[in-house]
Amino acid sequence: MAAIQESVQPRPSFAARVERLATRRNATRALVAAALFGIAIFLIRPTFPNYDSYYDLVWGKALAHGHLPDYNVLRSPTPHPLAEALAAFMLQSDERLAFLRSCTDVSAPRTISGPAASPVTAFGSDVLDRAARQLADYLGPMARILVARTSENAHSEEELYDLLAREIDSPKDRAAFRGRGPAAGQRH
Repeated sequence: MAAIQESVQPRPSFAARVERLATRRNATRALVAAALFGIAIFLIRPTFPNYDSYYDLVWGKALAHGHLPDYNVLRSPTPHPLAEALAAFMLQSDERLAFLRSCTDVSAPRTISGPAASPVTAFGSDVLDRAARQLADYLGPMARILVARTSENAHSEEELYDLLAREIDSPKDRAAFRGRGPAAGQRH
């Protein structure tokens, strides 16, 4: 019986077994297996060029001609990272969803403001700039984008201010913004 107990070695600990497997040869095997797995996945499910390879050129051309990027195409690019970052700070999910939809709404081609292009609207740039500055007091830097998009649907300056006021959550701030609109000049 003593001979049997002497020949039975104590089982090594888990850490000792793992350390024994951590050799350069096993690491090479694991690296080769991971590379082959990646190649197999690529061959089984091919990927297509997307934002980084093609759309940076397409978007650059569109922006150079004064148009916003078009999401309504086959294999469209991902949303702009800045829009995603801004949306992350919105606490209410319905608010975040509405914001992201407004960033990707491409039902009609739009033009961007700035030196490259000026949007075709019924309003002069002074009206749009004044509305954007006033709205920025309540909504921040997104005001200029909202004014540009809203001006396409407004038929008068009064209607423009009414439509923009809907974007302001606080009833008090909404009324104050409307008070700064075109009717404010008639009251003085």
